[in-house]
Amino acid sequence: MASLVVLVMHSGRWDSDNCYVDYTIEGVISKESSSYKELYNVIAMQLGVDMNVIKLKIEYKVEESNTPMLIHNNMSVRVYIMLKKAANDFNKYPICISILDNSNNTTELCESSNQEKGMLRSVCINGIAEFETSDKDKATLKSVMERYAIEKRFQYRTVRSNAISLSLLITRENIPSDIRSDVKIYLEVDINYLLAWRAKKKALTSLRGTTSASYSKLLAYLSFMVYLKNKTCSCGKFQYEEIPCEHAWAVLKQKSLVADEYCLDLYKPITVLKIYEIPIYPLPDVAEWVIPEYIMPKKKPRAKTTRELLGLKGKHTCSTCGVVGHNRCSGRNRPQEV
Repeated sequence: MASLVVLVMHSGRWDSDNCYVDYTIEGVISKESSSYKELYNVIAMQLGVDMNVIKLKIEYKVEESNTPMLIHNNMSVRVYIMLKKAANDFNKYPICISILDNSNNTTELCESSNQEKGMLRSVCINGIAEFETSDKDKATLKSVMERYAIEKRFQYRTVRSNAISLSLLITRENIPSDIRSDVKIYLEVDINYLLAWRAKKKALTSLRGTTSASYSKLLAYLSFMVYLKNKTCSCGKFQYEEIPCEHAWAVLKQKSLVADEYCLDLYKPITVLKIYEIPIYPLPDVAEWVIPEYIMPKKKPRAKTTRELLGLKGKHTCSTCGVVGHNRCSGRNRPQEV
């Protein structure tokens, strides 16, 4: 792949005639198919600047033009490379670097003047651009902002507004669809949305792992205190079951100690052997059973009540018809349920 030698002028300033003066010049090598990010990273690496603190503004001047041209996206990089390839002179179209403070994510927006629309002043702090005008109304300011966004090729949304000003939030440049275009440019592979989504899931899985695998490793990060002298453990199983738990077993194995000394006598083999010391004889056949003649007497009968001793018997009286001998449920003249 062909490469291109580019002169970079930095540490200078623009004078009143739009000429870059008091500069230091260096050279970089860039690919002809480089994108804006690649060219930006090559220049930043050559200059040795911290991109988290400092932002570079890349410009160059074309002959018969007093206004420098700004390189801010992939299209402007392609235009610059075409001009550089068409020129036979090595010194033509050097890049002029302006260093901006990026500590507050400051984005420099060019001032534009329009006699019909009024003066427009722009300030951007933390990604929020505030545009104010002094001689026109809010509708004019909104119209100017829409045209300004189209001209500078960026998107925004309104976060706060009043009668004289608009507070706008500039949306991020790297959108999900850029992944497909970046893969096509860098890897020369054309992928669809579904393939990009699956690749993203696979990358996240390899980076973060699965949920089941992460939960299985939680026990490795838990710590328990085992006191062999008191036969206790912070998990509570050692002192409850009076047999070493898994944490106590790990300590005993590491210390090469005998586990029988830390178990209850009930679980030891000697105790089991003592239980079966008494001989146990099997039962004889059913025909050989000796059945005694003595039969267990009946139990004491229930004590009778006074009514039973006097021979009194209760009589049922129907609450519906008043006849003795039946009740309301067993009577024939009971009311029918509706």
